[in-house]
Amino acid sequence: MRYALVDGQREEARPGLVGICPRCEEPVIAKCGPLRVWHWSHRGKRTCDVWWEPETEWHLGWKNRFPQDWQEIVHHSNDGEKHIADVKTPLGLVIEFQHSFLDIQERNLREAFYRNIVWVVDGKRRKRDRKRFFDALKSSRQIGNAVFLVSFVEEGLPREWLSCAVPVYFDFGDDNEPGDPFPIVSPVVWCLLPRRAMARAVIVAINKTHFVSASQRGDPVFDGNKLISAIEADIRRRQSAEYAAFALQQRLKKRPRRYPRF
Repeated sequence: MRYALVDGQREEARPGLVGICPRCEEPVIAKCGPLRVWHWSHRGKRTCDVWWEPETEWHLGWKNRFPQDWQEIVHHSNDGEKHIADVKTPLGLVIEFQHSFLDIQERNLREAFYRNIVWVVDGKRRKRDRKRFFDALKSSRQIGNAVFLVSFVEEGLPREWLSCAVPVYFDFGDDNEPGDPFPIVSPVVWCLLPRRAMARAVIVAINKTHFVSASQRGDPVFDGNKLISAIEADIRRRQSAEYAAFALQQRLKKRPRRYPRF
């Protein structure tokens, strides 16, 4: 936990400080060692929020893209349940940054609890995941510069994220690596849309700065439903054209040959 209440004010962990957890209102102590990100810790137990995971530099880097008073906000449900959201904008959008493995059942619970939520997932947690993702994109159909239609998305992304009901943004880092089929011109996140286009997954490369600024303004990052509808209309047009060409070819084959008269 990055913030606790010290004399009623939100404070980051510093050596010697003692604070109060904003969720359970129990004492927390500042852990300021050399190996981990400085953080607040409950006495005698890991955390009061079972959904919380240890903070990493990756978490901290993403949180720092947003104002401090949007970070680690206690979110209440109507029945009194409460959890600490990584980022919650003034318009109610919750952004959860997930580094460690997340069980599908818990993921569903979080989505149902927060409702208005998107995920940002650390795509470099496991060594092979980045290569698997770009290998899967090689066999996809690219639409323009930023949209990819993927038939076998399970070959490129972790299975626990494939059935999400909300957009999932995968962060595979900002730098190019040898063998990348799509050189990264500017830092991007790769968005897996929850809806499929004719049973195929849609992945969109989104500039990180645009993602953050749109989220801060409360604007949609992009219109996913409109995009998928356009893709499906294009697929149907292509299928109709291919069928018409095939039918014409079959009719030409059935025509009787006409021999020249001498």
